[in-house]
Amino acid sequence: MVLFRVCVAVAAIVVSAKVAAGHRATQQPADHLGQLQPLLDWFIQMNVGSNTLSGPSFDPTKNPLSSSIFINGNMARALLASARISGNATQLREGLRWCDTFASQQQHITTASGLEAGYWGVGYPVLGPVECNDQCCTTWHSAHLNGNLV
Repeated sequence: MVLFRVCVAVAAIVVSAKVAAGHRATQQPADHLGQLQPLLDWFIQMNVGSNTLSGPSFDPTKNPLSSSIFINGNMARALLASARISGNATQLREGLRWCDTFASQQQHITTASGLEAGYWGVGYPVLGPVECNDQCCTTWHSAHLNGNLV
């Protein structure tokens, strides 16, 4: 949750920097990124481009959200926005690397109408395989209505 809040804060500051720069012609948007630079460097250090955060004193096996496409996507978005403002090629490469990783993780599926489609896992902890047929769903629904859901 802390990572999510940090990403939202970074995105808000980057957007604010762009808006503020538009109102003050004497100040460049990159001037506002100085306070964010340590955080953006940390995003790169955490290997966000792999979509599995890891780094010094951070064990992804102990953090169930280390592969969240939402958190990591926000980090990559902050890197890309900063790169656009500042021209920082390292931030651009890491943000685009996350995009490539994200695209490669698409799961293929056939829709009910027989069309090809795709989806992504959200990166939250796996609770176990979910295999359901009509009987399974009917049984679950009946048990739930009768208060017997275990």
